[in-house]
Amino acid sequence: MTRGRRRRCSSSGSNGDRSGQAPLGAIPPRPPSPWEEPPVRYPVPLLPLLAAALFASPPAPADEVILREEPLEIPTYEVGPPEAHPIFYDGRAYQGAQGPVYPYPLLDALSTVKTPRAWRAVRLENRFVEVLVLPEIGGRIFAFRDKTNGYDCFYRQHVIKPALIGMAGAWISGGVEWNVFHHHRVTSFMTVEHALQANPDGSKTVWIGETERRHRMRWVIGLTLRPDSSALEATLRFFNRTPIEHSFLYFANPAVAVNDNYQAIFPPATVWATSHTKDAFVEWPVGRRAYKGVDYAGVDLSWIRNHPKPNSFFAWNDTDAWLAGYDHGRRAGVMHVADPRLVPGKKLWQWGTGPTGKMWERILTDADGPYAEIMVGAFSDNQPDYSWIRPAETKAFRQVWYPIRDLAAVRNATDDAAVGLAPQGAGVRLAFNATAPHAGARAILAVGDTRLFDRAIDIAPDRPFAVEIPLPAGVRPEDCRAVLATAAGRELVIGAPVARQDEPMPEPYRPPPPPAEIRTVESLYLAGSRLEQFYNPRIDPFPYYEEALRRDPDDIRVNTALGILYLKRLMPAEAEACLRRAVARTTGNQTKARDGAPQYYLGVALRAQGRDAEAGRAFAAAAWDSAFTGPAWQALAELACRRGDGADALEGLKRALAVNANNTRALALTAAVLRRAGALDEAAAIAAGALAVDPLDPWAANEAALVKARRKAPDAASALDALRARLRGDANAHLELACDYAAAAMWDEAIDVLGRLVPADPPEGEQAKAPPAADPLVFYHLAWLWERKGGAEKAARARRVAARLPWEGCFPFRAESAEALRAAIQADPKDARARLYLGNLLYDRQPEAAVAAWEAAVAIDPALAPAHRNLGFARLRRGDPAAAVAAYETALAAGRDDPLVLVELDDAHDLAGTPPEKRIAPLEANRATVLRKDRAIARLARLCVILGRFDEAISLLTGHHFHLWEGESGVYGLYVDARVARAEARLAAGKAAEALADLEAALVVPPGIEVWEEFGSGRARVRFAAGLAHRALGDDAKARDAFGQAAETKGSDAMAVYGARALSALGKEDEARKRLETVVDAARRRAAAEEGKEAGWSFEARLATRRRAADARYAAALALDALGKTDDARAELRKALALDNSHVGAWRLERGR
Repeated sequence: MTRGRRRRCSSSGSNGDRSGQAPLGAIPPRPPSPWEEPPVRYPVPLLPLLAAALFASPPAPADEVILREEPLEIPTYEVGPPEAHPIFYDGRAYQGAQGPVYPYPLLDALSTVKTPRAWRAVRLENRFVEVLVLPEIGGRIFAFRDKTNGYDCFYRQHVIKPALIGMAGAWISGGVEWNVFHHHRVTSFMTVEHALQANPDGSKTVWIGETERRHRMRWVIGLTLRPDSSALEATLRFFNRTPIEHSFLYFANPAVAVNDNYQAIFPPATVWATSHTKDAFVEWPVGRRAYKGVDYAGVDLSWIRNHPKPNSFFAWNDTDAWLAGYDHGRRAGVMHVADPRLVPGKKLWQWGTGPTGKMWERILTDADGPYAEIMVGAFSDNQPDYSWIRPAETKAFRQVWYPIRDLAAVRNATDDAAVGLAPQGAGVRLAFNATAPHAGARAILAVGDTRLFDRAIDIAPDRPFAVEIPLPAGVRPEDCRAVLATAAGRELVIGAPVARQDEPMPEPYRPPPPPAEIRTVESLYLAGSRLEQFYNPRIDPFPYYEEALRRDPDDIRVNTALGILYLKRLMPAEAEACLRRAVARTTGNQTKARDGAPQYYLGVALRAQGRDAEAGRAFAAAAWDSAFTGPAWQALAELACRRGDGADALEGLKRALAVNANNTRALALTAAVLRRAGALDEAAAIAAGALAVDPLDPWAANEAALVKARRKAPDAASALDALRARLRGDANAHLELACDYAAAAMWDEAIDVLGRLVPADPPEGEQAKAPPAADPLVFYHLAWLWERKGGAEKAARARRVAARLPWEGCFPFRAESAEALRAAIQADPKDARARLYLGNLLYDRQPEAAVAAWEAAVAIDPALAPAHRNLGFARLRRGDPAAAVAAYETALAAGRDDPLVLVELDDAHDLAGTPPEKRIAPLEANRATVLRKDRAIARLARLCVILGRFDEAISLLTGHHFHLWEGESGVYGLYVDARVARAEARLAAGKAAEALADLEAALVVPPGIEVWEEFGSGRARVRFAAGLAHRALGDDAKARDAFGQAAETKGSDAMAVYGARALSALGKEDEARKRLETVVDAARRRAAAEEGKEAGWSFEARLATRRRAADARYAAALALDALGKTDDARAELRKALALDNSHVGAWRLERGR
């Protein structure tokens, strides 16, 4: 099959560009500032806040756009306290990529009780549209309403009802979610920074943003309304503030309310849609094949009503600028427009109209109905589909959404207008929408050079235009060209003829073969690089790099890639070894390197080891390569600051900013150096320039405030208060800012920043137990900073405070924190807490070093429960379940009542092969604690079923609401097991009527159990048992009916055995035996295949392989038992339970034989 090419034709002549305006995402220059005056001259202008055209516009009346904060009362299902323990990465796959939670807390304590809550909302409104933004829920657009017709362009929730969909748990539907750097980003349900801004042209903007913790990169989004426009403009900027490259993803998730009349409209040139990872394709809009488990042959995929199950469709189209959703019943919808060169991604996601969709509708809302997502991605056209952002790089782009109405068949759209052309009898219906008023505009319809329609019209967001036009014989609507132009002749939108072309189906993505099967070193490097780039959760890139180095130990690309990986794992010495090999080859034979990457990253590795002089030489060599000029000179400037050489620092920063004038970290450092040198006017101008790029930037805002304080300006205190309010007393925001200063050896400023959370001279004694900031890292960093200033006594006092603070929620992640914690350990070798936190920081990067830190911690403080818990977690994943059990039992004895420890202790017992009678004991002894966590309740219920305590299991499962993680099967299968097992016991006791009641109940999902319909389990087993019950009650007709339904189940799993047994009950012994023999053969082969797989590189992958093998062994045992081969069945059962000691079916068969 040949790989299909992306369509290079567009449905418009302009690709959606705004005629006569700067391209979308363009970054125009700002006017010269005092920064460019002597003593130091900087030739590169800075970025202004908005496009230069804004500043040329005359001021608009202030009341035309409303922008204000206000409380918004919304009924809310509150989320409970965050998990106190760190949730380390163990191989979880999330949205097709790795799904780490650390260093964020897990938010999985959801409530079923609704209470009123006043949320902080930002209202942005003009006469055409109304927008509501919720900074406390990730900066989500909560509502976008067309005031001209009352239509909610985005799905408007009337309740906050979190579900377990986000990367860290709690997540809500509705509005627009900003998935920056990763999909369903961790902070989607957390508070972000925000600020309100009035612009000189009368437009107004709300800014939202944050510095995320996983990579320490930063994002900001400005949402702008103009006085006479219905368009909501989003300006997005991403900053890699780190010295290392990262891969990232961006998708916005606009949700739309859907019904049978709703249509997702991809541009007409789209002929293929693809799935996640591009592993499957289907024609668009009318399918011709099965796709992701649904037969779509002859089905129009654009209509939401045509999807029975959840499914994703990414447009295979990176040349058209728009994507729309339209409710044909309401005759209203929403349009998105962006430059496809920067924002190529277009996606439809929907839950489906079947039982799964109905279930998720109940989970996510009370009464607002179903929704779909009309998603758009920048620098990505798929999920997961990660692009690279270089060190010190800024990426910027722009998106626009606006309401559309009376515009059924969209042909094209721009920022300014949209056009629709739909067949209407023997003619065509021409429709235009505009985002601003235009008097005397021209509406034109032509075929070739012949104009069929040309009229002057008045058009505005509240005055759409539509007309029916007859077509000459032989002319089709798709042959027509529609134009909307201003009275002055500027084309607002063109709907050009569309020539849809058949294209071969693109080649789907396939995972790479094992490293030994790959022919070249280059291919090995590319395979490893892609696995790394896409955060593959199932395949480790290291074996591909290692095989490449086995063949060529000095390969430049592979050694550089490994060096970067080691830097990300905080292993600079190992990184240095790889990078020196790469440098040696690239500079061999007295050659100046063509690629500066090895030398640049060698500089990063040397600087991390405190070898500044060597690092400086490496950075200087790398700076010759324009790809690394900016980050290398920025690094050289920081090194100059460490030496106290302000002039050299300014020279380096000037050169760094010549490459990227939007590098806010370099701008803020420039302001700091100038302020320290007394050049206050220049420092203020530079800080203002940085805030023009990122109006929320904490470092730039702090520098602006410090300059005001130095000048004794009357608003100095208010400037600092505004920054404090924006950072909300958040310890991590202050630590990040302090680390920025510390990188340049600006110890006083760093101490001042942290001193805003706590006194820089911390109290001791009783007061030390409850300081204003409860994060121990604040005090460990203060101690580290004071030490560098020579304040040994203050450092010691800060560390004593840190060691007494609560451990809950202390999740360090910065390299600077590792340095501060190691300094604390060196200063006080008996500080067990510092070792606990250092282990937390290291585990996902260097698990062996983390274990060593935790072991040292418990040797010092045997009662340190969280360290024992962490050791249990690590030892289980190292393949030592007995040691894990011991660690968890110590944690349970030493610590508070802790449901997570109980769940993880049971995990360890499971893999240790502990008998269920012993496994259940700690759960029963801590029942009150168990009842606080869904997973713990499910564990207790499972063990109750295994032990034959069916009444208790059913009571647990029906007396609690179990919240389902997206993609999981939940506990419905366990509920079915409990009901059927009790029914079988009652049937054996002669209580057929009671057994039948259990079986009928098993087919109904209890209201407190959330389940995907696809994972509904055990129906063949239920029907077979029901046939036995009916037969026992003397109702042969119902018995035969139940057996007949069960017999329809075929295949090679356990349920197929019950289908075969049903055939036997119907007297079809030969057919039943053939089916059972087929199950035995297929199940054994499947089990052997799973057992023969190479162990996955993650704990979760290995565990999943074991469970699949156990399911297969159990199916074989069940079939062998039905065939009367008891010895063979017993052997298979032993294998099943050795693989999965929690397998309910295997235990029930073993105990019932």
